[in-house]
Amino acid sequence: MKCGFCLHTWFSMQECTPLVSHVPRGVRGVQLTGVFRDNGLDESIDLEAAPLLGSSSSHKGVLENLEVNVIGMTCVACSGSVEKALLKVDGVFRASVALLQNKAEVTYDPSRVKEEDIKEAIEDIGFEAEIIPKVSTQSKDQGTMTGQFRIGGMTCAACVNSVEGILRNLPGVTRAVVALATSLGEVEYDSNQINKTEIITAIEDAGFEAKLNLEKKERYFYTFLLLLYLHLLRNRTAFSLL
Repeated sequence: MKCGFCLHTWFSMQECTPLVSHVPRGVRGVQLTGVFRDNGLDESIDLEAAPLLGSSSSHKGVLENLEVNVIGMTCVACSGSVEKALLKVDGVFRASVALLQNKAEVTYDPSRVKEEDIKEAIEDIGFEAEIIPKVSTQSKDQGTMTGQFRIGGMTCAACVNSVEGILRNLPGVTRAVVALATSLGEVEYDSNQINKTEIITAIEDAGFEAKLNLEKKERYFYTFLLLLYLHLLRNRTAFSLL
């Protein structure tokens, strides 16, 4: 703690009356310990270990993360309602809802709440929810890859849901998230069962345009190859004119 506000906060949470109303800048923890000892308090109290405002230290075990597809959100008020509903669930410690991606990310204590309870909390306020399967490390080692695709022709949330449904039904696809605002789709898939060309074909068969969205380093690589080809072609042409 480095200011009077921190000290006041700690005493408030301990339901004590603060003995120090102001701590000068630069005062260290050892000096504060001396203040407690002089006033008959337990000097072994670790101020840095005091719980922070807005957090909970009552959970036991390891927290887990969960991603849920939320269908039916149309505005910021919708995403706010979903977030509030999730935070009211006992055992949920953090919830973040992305409207454009139709996705909620939840951090929870599995010993206090189940994945189905989180899903039902969303459905109880009028939205559809689908838990995104977790991809194990073992699956990734065996060939799970992530591809990003640029999808054309989407005009509304129904288009997004249609493309996501098509992608998730493909063999080997473990996760698919499509964003209308950026016209991008991110797909996790098992390269032993399906490849990027087959994913693009599936999107095009549904009436949309699709192409692989190359990463920056890949674009640089292909640009370099193109420039190299043009350079060699120019040299060959100049040599033939001699």
